Amino acid sequence: MTGADGRRLIARLVARCSAASLGARFFLPEAQVAGRDLVSLLVGPADGWAYLALDYGRPVGLLNLVRSGSGEVEAGVLVADRWQRRGVGRALVRHAVLHGPWPGAPVRVAVQSDNAAALGMLRSLGLPRRLVAMAPGEYHFELRPAVSAHVRSTVAG
Repeated sequence: MTGADGRRLIARLVARCSAASLGARFFLPEAQVAGRDLVSLLVGPADGWAYLALDYGRPVGLLNLVRSGSGEVEAGVLVADRWQRRGVGRALVRHAVLHGPWPGAPVRVAVQSDNAAALGMLRSLGLPRRLVAMAPGEYHFELRPAVSAHVRSTVAG
């Protein structure tokens, strides 16, 4: 997929999201979402990764990954309103943690403290998560792949 094609798909995804969903993704009040070039922000930096979830060619979700200077990977998720609570965000985050471009690197996710759906999604991942920071109105979690029982017994053995 070319950059222009990806940009068009992301623009279509943004059009399928409410101001509330976009505000939650960017930690902005709904009133501040209008007029911003969110597509450019969602395309992400050249050294980042973006995974786009499609349903028969229609964009329904997006996950952005950016590696920080400390070696951690920061993730951001956006799911079209009609596709929320259907497992799209969970599948994108699980893929990033288990098969992302930087194997073994912890994946950090920031969530607004009142976003019950996002907090529930993180709990449902079945992956180890650790609260690593809190700021007013937000939580920062670190996600890592689960170590299988076989690996634990081999290491302990």
